[in-house]
Amino acid sequence: MTARPCVVVPIYYFPLNSSDSDSLLNLISILHQYPIILLLPKRLHDTFICSQFAQSLRTTSLKFYSVDDSWLESLTSYNRMCMSHSFYSLFVDHSHILIAQLDSFVFSDQLMYWCNQGFSFIGAPWLSKSCSSDVLEFVGVGNGGFSLRYVPHFCYVSSLKSRKRLLIPISTLRLALQHLSLSSQLKFILQYFFALIFNSKHYYPLTEDLFWSYCAPLLLVDYKIPPPTVALRFSFEMFPTLLYKYNLSQLPFGCHAWKKYEPLFWYYIAGLK
Repeated sequence: MTARPCVVVPIYYFPLNSSDSDSLLNLISILHQYPIILLLPKRLHDTFICSQFAQSLRTTSLKFYSVDDSWLESLTSYNRMCMSHSFYSLFVDHSHILIAQLDSFVFSDQLMYWCNQGFSFIGAPWLSKSCSSDVLEFVGVGNGGFSLRYVPHFCYVSSLKSRKRLLIPISTLRLALQHLSLSSQLKFILQYFFALIFNSKHYYPLTEDLFWSYCAPLLLVDYKIPPPTVALRFSFEMFPTLLYKYNLSQLPFGCHAWKKYEPLFWYYIAGLK
């Protein structure tokens, strides 16, 4: 089956700052041959599309989707959106969606290549905070800020009843919890049992990318995630200098949170500022 991807860019605020507008302009320049969907909360829709900035973006591939304000008002609401069947149902005419947050950056057009690799979910690998200057210690794959998602699999898993999505083995939850501080782990445990007892339809205590990385593979046998050594060719986030060295001084398809993790590396290697 021929892949039919689209690119989805969530917009939380407007006007954009200079780095976010540069990221968006760069993405459109490189991936203009694919449908690019700007996901706008209703409160910003009219202001954004009537702006001079939006007029300058006009290409045949650009579309504007207006969504409920509650989907894009906070990190919690964004996580809820990315766990909802309603969200993925917007893209049933596409095989894959590439979610590109405005703090991500695209370096080349590798979209079709990655669509054809047969993975359900791809994001930058996660590394242990104790990594040394010479040794990579991977702890998972699936940063959601710049991630490729196979729509049929995401539609299926997101359609499952909340309680089924919550019934995850303790061993899997422990893997996911290693990304959280002790206080966040305690908060998660309380929220997890609250959601389980009350069968919450709109809330999941893990961030959405942790769920799609650790829990979704247990809910669908065909759900596939690449190993970290493959995922690092898709995207960098944490420890970009180490990943760049491991990847034989080659940039990946894109990166996420480049201002948060070693901004000087990105300035000297890719000119990001």
